[in-house]
Amino acid sequence: VHVLDRRSGAVEVHVVQPPFFFFHVCNTFEADGAVCVDLCAFDDPEIVSSLSLERLTDDSQARDLPRSRVVRLSLPRRGGG
Repeated sequence: VHVLDRRSGAVEVHVVQPPFFFFHVCNTFEADGAVCVDLCAFDDPEIVSSLSLERLTDDSQARDLPRSRVVRLSLPRRGGG
């Protein structure tokens, strides 16, 4: 996971996490020298192929879509802030 400085584009934080896939960030904020990111995570990118129109319009298949979970990443900033 990389956090970039918005002004310079430089990598401010680089943290290795177990693999996951996400579409949506729920919230971001800074606290105690860390960048906190709340997001809806999937274990893998299977959700992408699951979102075909054919599958979404078939009730028996639409019920079996992969489920996301809300996770919080706490990414320590270099220098603590």
